[in-house]
Parts: sequence; C-alpha cells; structure tokens
Amino acid sequence: MIQPQVGAPIDMVADPTWQLAFGILHFAIAGLVVAYAAKTPIKEKNWNELLFRMMVLLGATLSAYFFEAAIDRAGQLWYAEIGAWPMSDFWGVRVPLWVAPVYTWFLGGGALILIHAVRTGAPRNFYYKVFLGIVIADLLLEVPIILMGGLYAYWGDTQPFFHELYFPVPAWYLFVNRFFDFFPAMMVLLVMSSGKKWAVWTIPFVMIAGAYGSYALTTWPVIIALQNDGSIIMTHIGGALTIGLALLGTYICVISAPKLQHAMDWMNQDKTESKSKKISSSLAMTD
Repeated sequence: MIQPQVGAPIDMVADPTWQLAFGILHFAIAGLVVAYAAKTPIKEKNWNELLFRMMVLLGATLSAYFFEAAIDRAGQLWYAEIGAWPMSDFWGVRVPLWVAPVYTWFLGGGALILIHAVRTGAPRNFYYKVFLGIVIADLLLEVPIILMGGLYAYWGDTQPFFHELYFPVPAWYLFVNRFFDFFPAMMVLLVMSSGKKWAVWTIPFVMIAGAYGSYALTTWPVIIALQNDGSIIMTHIGGALTIGLALLGTYICVISAPKLQHAMDWMNQDKTESKSKKISSSLAMTD
C-alpha cells in the first residue's frame, strides 16, 4: 500500500455531526439533480436523451472513485481518515463516501448545463456566468467544510495562493475547477458527434478521462513544483502558470463550443422520424 505523503495531516478526525450533515446535504442535492435531469426526457418519452443524461451523471459519480485521490495526492489535499465513511483508497489517500454525490451534482450537473448550452447555441457571456457560479459554488462548498467541519484540508508550507485560515482553498484550484466541468463536457460532445448509437455507452469512461485530462493539461506546472520540493517562489510561479493554462483552456472551449452545437442532432432523428411517420399515417387514414 502506498504510504501518505510526508507532512500530510494524517491525524485529522472526521467530525461525525458535520460528516452526517454534509453527507445528507450532498446526497439530497445529487438526488435532486438526477430527478431534474430525468424529468423532461421522461415526460417526453425521449429515452435516448434520458440514457445520455444518466450516463453523464454516472460517469461523473465514478470519477469521484477513480480520479479524486490522484489530484488530492498531487495537489496536496487530505481528507480526515479517522472516523470517515470510506469510499476509495488510492495513491495513499482515502476518499470518503460523501465526495461521490458532490461529483454527481458538481461535475455531472455542471457538465449537463454546459452541454445544454452548447446544444442550444448559448452566447459566450452565458459560459462566463456559469464559470462565475462555479467559483462561488466552489467557495461556498469548500470553505465551510474546511474551516467548520474539518473534514479535509489543503496543506503544505509551499502551497501557492493559499492561507490555512484566511484563504483555505488554493486559488489555482478555483480556476482549474472551471475547466474541470467544461473539458469533460466537450469530450462527451466530441465523442457523441461520431453519430454512433453505441457512443453513449462510452460516456462514463469519457467523463473519467475528461476529469484526468482537465487537470493534466493545466496543473502540471504547480504539481511539478510542489512534488519536487520547489521553493515558495517556484510553487507560486507554477501556480500562476496553472491559472494561466486553466484560463486559456476555458477560453478555447468557449470559442470552440459553437462548432459542436449540432454534435447530437442525430440522436433524436429516430424520434422525429417516428413522429413524422405517425402524422403521415394519420393523414393518410383521414384522406
């Protein structure tokens, strides 16, 4: 088994009250997101759309299991292990169960909002509003858990753009998390643009790969500095470069979004053709 990193706050204890409260809260939010995503397709009996949305949410949830510990190790985030509800144990980091519903609504729900925006031709300013919302949601989600709940903490004497009390979420995470929602969504649209019906079953794997890809493309400067005992100056330079890459990646996704607007038009053609046939048949019987 891989041992925890030297310096990680391995003696943290999960407060049972806060864990229960946040667990119930995030499972409830995730349930509402799933129900809302399913509502219209079920009402319209659009089973292709329903399957698509559920695959995105499933892929997001699985990403919590297969991805979260990787960036926790690389970016120096530690979950309180003692008394925590266990979910996964990879790379020397134990991720608690309540993280799964957070991924469902934050990554999955965010991806569905962005995919819908692309498919409906939303203007650029809409994306910027979504990204501002992601930053606010990130802060509202993380700061109480860190400062009041003590369920996890970012750590490290050279962690850039960070203060344990006054700014407990490193700023570079806030910028990367904007790209974290958009990049998997764009990957899903790209795969679906193939026009292959079986492509929908690859979405959970695409979401996991997208989670890894979003951080791999943007965080390598800060991770290299952090994991090679870089000085505080070097980690801040790495953090600044990471912020720049996250902004660049986000901008590229925004300007590329219109090219994928019709990537999924084919998916509902069968439904449209079926309706046309029913109408034609009805008219023929009337004649």
